[in-house]
Amino acid sequence: MSFNVGDSNSKYVSVFDPSIRLNFSDKVVFAVLRTRRKTGKPKVDKETGEVMLDGQGKEIPERKYNEWEGRFVGEAFEAAKGLKNGTSIDIISGWFDKEENEGRGGRKFVNHFVTISKFALSKTTAAAEVQDDEVPLDAYTPDDKLTAMNGDD
Repeated sequence: MSFNVGDSNSKYVSVFDPSIRLNFSDKVVFAVLRTRRKTGKPKVDKETGEVMLDGQGKEIPERKYNEWEGRFVGEAFEAAKGLKNGTSIDIISGWFDKEENEGRGGRKFVNHFVTISKFALSKTTAAAEVQDDEVPLDAYTPDDKLTAMNGDD
């Protein structure tokens, strides 16, 4: 998985949909954390099968995406309230955690998430990379996403 916490910060950890869920806690900001990586292959149009090109005629690199649930707590709580969709951050301190729940019909499942206690706004933003290949960070289809649950890189 292309997600690191602590000394090996992931680049382009982008935050989406930050919110406080009062039915859970008033001391936690929840958000979707998205990372991405280039696969080394060109991006192919799913309908035509053709390699996609940018405005200069260069091949657009294919990207794989991972999404995680993020929980901002402690020192990160107040700062996370002001995050906007697509903001890139570097996680300074945090940890992976899981909670086991029981769903409908008694079926058990495990929810994996990242708890963030300290972060900084990333000096290298996703917007700077967009200029490089002219593909916005959130311009992907649901088929492009990889989730942490399937164990893919």
